[in-house]
Amino acid sequence: MAKPQEAERERRCLVTGESGPADGLLRFVIAPDGAVTPDLAGKLPGRGFWVTLRHDAVDTAVKKKLFQAAAARAGISGPVTADERLGQQIGDLLTKNALGLLGLAKRAGLVSTGFEKAKAVLAERPDALLVFAADGSLDGRRKLVRRDRQVVDLFDREQLSLALGRENVVHAALVPEGVGARFVAVSRRLAAYQAAKPSEQTTATGRKRAAGGHKPRRPSALKASRNE
Repeated sequence: MAKPQEAERERRCLVTGESGPADGLLRFVIAPDGAVTPDLAGKLPGRGFWVTLRHDAVDTAVKKKLFQAAAARAGISGPVTADERLGQQIGDLLTKNALGLLGLAKRAGLVSTGFEKAKAVLAERPDALLVFAADGSLDGRRKLVRRDRQVVDLFDREQLSLALGRENVVHAALVPEGVGARFVAVSRRLAAYQAAKPSEQTTATGRKRAAGGHKPRRPSALKASRNE
């Protein structure tokens, strides 16, 4: 099991060589079969290797075989392999974790779906967040949020509908308490991870977008709304 103090100390990124708090990096371990394995929960046993919390940083580590070099320096014997899709897999895992927590938050009574219900919660709770479908109408978003309101817009309506057990979910309000706060924390990490991606990437829904073949993504979640 990872040592508790690992999460508290600064760690050095294999790619940039820069040190920073563990919550701004991803931890990896080498599995018994030599596979480079992401440790999103920070609980897997073994020597940890760290990479900045960015899709492109993970891709660079794989392409330049930095995991293999670091493992050799650490005295790990045997072949070490890193899947060329590791960056995509981490994005998928973070997405799955966030949506799972969103579903738990709904069952805990911390999520209200639908425009009117979301509007009521946002009016009553200054700390509530708007969870907004990335493919939803910006007009509805503008009507619900004001300056300094945090918005999570990382997921499309299909993903939100599946997670929340409702059809065509575009607007939802979330109270950031308990499991709701955990959803916010994981969503922050996902937003940071998605900040830089390769020119050809797989989206959170698993559909591949080629360079030049997709619409520019709006500035992502967990930032204050710029609407007046």
